[in-house]
Amino acid sequence: MASFELQLVRCLNEFYEKHAIAAMAYKLPLIRFRAQGFDVYSDSSHYEHYCAFECKSVYAEEEEKLYFSRYFHVSKGVHQLDYENSIVERSGRASFLAVELRGRRGVRKSAFLVPWRTVIFHYKRGDVGLEPEEITYCPSLEYYKGGYHLEDDMYKQYVKMISGNPKPELPRKTAMQKWKNRSR
Repeated sequence: MASFELQLVRCLNEFYEKHAIAAMAYKLPLIRFRAQGFDVYSDSSHYEHYCAFECKSVYAEEEEKLYFSRYFHVSKGVHQLDYENSIVERSGRASFLAVELRGRRGVRKSAFLVPWRTVIFHYKRGDVGLEPEEITYCPSLEYYKGGYHLEDDMYKQYVKMISGNPKPELPRKTAMQKWKNRSR
């Protein structure tokens, strides 16, 4: 069985390929004695696909909350959330905490994309973790046919979380006319 990070990479790349989006998701290899940063990165010239994902896989039946002290580490006196937040601030990436909930009785496993600003808000406020309702309220990736899949309606929620309402797409001809008619 592939790890959650690799399943997320596959899910994003399949979506990009299906919709002919110029973007690429990947997982960096772990290097010993070096700070890792996020688990999954997505690069693109389009801002909604220039993002980073911190992945956590939890058994939903065992946990009451996603505790910051249990699921995130401290290295050389720096908390993982502080380190990753500095990456977000310096790079300008849209970032998410991807939480895979496994082991729920009678419910298929699924992954939820929690906006990074929500995670940092609770961390800096001094909360011990994220409530389950706060995680499951976020858009989810559905698991079927042996992997996660990003559906079109979930993608619209995802873009809305990043930038507000999605911008209307202009037909190619209209966009070219605007480019040619711009003032010099």
